[in-house]
Formats: sequence, C-alpha cells, structure tokens
Amino acid sequence: MPVVLDRVPGPLASAEAPVRSLVLDVSRLPSVLGAYGPWAVAADASPSAEAGSPSPGSGEVVTETAEPFAEGCVARLVRSVGAEQVWGEAYTDGGREEVTAHQFVLRFGSSQEAALVGGRLLAGGDCVAPSAGWVVEQQVGGVVALGVEVPVAAAEEVAVHVDGPLVAVLTVHRGGRGVWPGEGLSEPFRDAATEFLALGDSPAQ
Repeated sequence: MPVVLDRVPGPLASAEAPVRSLVLDVSRLPSVLGAYGPWAVAADASPSAEAGSPSPGSGEVVTETAEPFAEGCVARLVRSVGAEQVWGEAYTDGGREEVTAHQFVLRFGSSQEAALVGGRLLAGGDCVAPSAGWVVEQQVGGVVALGVEVPVAAAEEVAVHVDGPLVAVLTVHRGGRGVWPGEGLSEPFRDAATEFLALGDSPAQ
C-alpha cells in the first residue's frame, strides 16, 4: 500500500470564528433512533492544527503502512489531502466504538484548491479505488453515502461544504453487525446536512 501522511487535526475550539462558524453545535448533529445519536464531544483532542504536524511525542509525521481505509473513509482522507491547516472534532454515541461522528474544517491556499479537494472528498477520494473497497451508494448535491462490505460492513454519511479557501466536512460512520451499506442517506442526516451546508459563506476568510 502507498504511504499515507497522517496530518493530525487541531481542536475546533482553538480555531478562529470564521472556522467555527462552519460547523454545527453538537446538539444539532443528526440522530437516528436505534442507529446513532445523540452525540457527545469525545474527550480526545489533537494538539496541532498545522498540516503535516508530527504526532504527539513522535517527532515525525505519522505514516500508515496497513490498509488505510479499513476502519473509515473520509475521516482518514482529510488528513492526507494537503491542507495548510486542519481542525477537527470527534463525537461519541455512548462510547460505542463502531459508531462515530466527526466535523472537520480544512484551510487551503486558494478557493480553487479548496473546491477541487471538496469535490474529491465528496467523491470518496482514494477510498473508492478498486483495492480500497468503498463505493458511492447515493449522492444528493453536497451529501453522499459511502459503503464497504469487506472485511467488515461499514457505512458513512458525509456532507462537504466549500466556503472560499475553507472546506467543512461532516461525517457519521457506522460499522459492524446490523449495518447495511446500501441503505444510503438517512432523512435525519440529510436534514442536518441541509443546515450544515448553509453555514458560513462569508466573502472573506
């Protein structure tokens, strides 16, 4: 497998107002009865917002040599798309490891670069390469459902919003028993995504 650089996101709470304005409050995240939600902010926070930052205590950029998308797609992609800065926040559903949500904001050098990367994230990027196993199950505008069946069934619902040089990403990942990747987008996620995609859109960043 190719080497993947692991850019550690910095905490959203440390970002400036234009960045924070592009994410939903935890109370506004999508919730599906019996599937996922309500959410709480995960305790783990990353220490650095600089793209290509060293991992804590390692002194060097983290690399992955195993299958990079075995446990998730977009939350891994945002670490390796070349953003100048990355902020992120993880959410937990009662501590269940197989169900997670994330919001990220990535900063690029230009609006054009941000638009290109936003399109790549929405299309699933390297996750949908033949050797990675993920496929696009459903897409409606800036919202997409991704799925994989092996080695473990998993599904991700993703919203991607480009605002000038910033790219905001909302994702919910589910894996394991009872997950059917082909079910596509849930109505609660689409409703939350509509609100998410309407955030920001300020002329200057």
